[in-house]
Amino acid sequence: MNKSILGVFILYTSVCFSQENNFLAKYKINYKPINFDSIAKKNITKGKKTKFDKMFLSVLKTLKSSSYELNKIQFVLEYNKSASVFHKKPLLEIDANRLHLLTTLLGIGIKGEKYFVNSKVTINQKNSFGQDFLVNTPKVNWILSNISKKIGQYECYKATTEVEKRNSSGISIKKITAWFCPKIPFNFGPKYYSGLPGLIVKLQDRNYIEYELVKIEKTKKRTIKFPKKGKKISYVDFMKLSKKMFDNRKN
Repeated sequence: MNKSILGVFILYTSVCFSQENNFLAKYKINYKPINFDSIAKKNITKGKKTKFDKMFLSVLKTLKSSSYELNKIQFVLEYNKSASVFHKKPLLEIDANRLHLLTTLLGIGIKGEKYFVNSKVTINQKNSFGQDFLVNTPKVNWILSNISKKIGQYECYKATTEVEKRNSSGISIKKITAWFCPKIPFNFGPKYYSGLPGLIVKLQDRNYIEYELVKIEKTKKRTIKFPKKGKKISYVDFMKLSKKMFDNRKN
């Protein structure tokens, strides 16, 4: 690590935030418009459209008309010195019904989905295919830099990583950029992204989605309990299962 960055870390971690407390960080979504026509082209069957293809195109049409409402979606990260849990803040029923398909397609805060992180394990709690799962997700390997910028009131530093993404189309590499603040000495952030020497203030998860910190509130100290209900499964095995289920539905 660059010595100048390390010096900043040591200075900042001694002030402002006590690790003996619990905090609630609220995040918003910064959304860049999606090319739904491109998604359709990649996902529908070539030649004669199947029943699944027609349904998929109908869903995309609905999503295209409601994507501007993504600014209603908010996320919360509860954390203390030893653990964190990240999830989507409940929406009003009328908004939840309209935005459910959109958030599912984009992979941002599927209903009931939560991410639990501590120093030993990262668990993604979710319900898929009518079953509860506890997906053991690999830790993130970050590349730190000395590039900095101010985001709101926070002086942040850039970190990057690459994540292997598996879906119905196969395996691809997703590039992730995080901006973290050493002044907030907790190594958590949106979703399962953690392990940096400071809270993640902004995270570019995909080309069209950013999570950005809005504010932090101090809350009552409590233990963050990890879930026990659900089938325990590795990330790789869950992705294989997802592909199998997707292929079965498509056929």
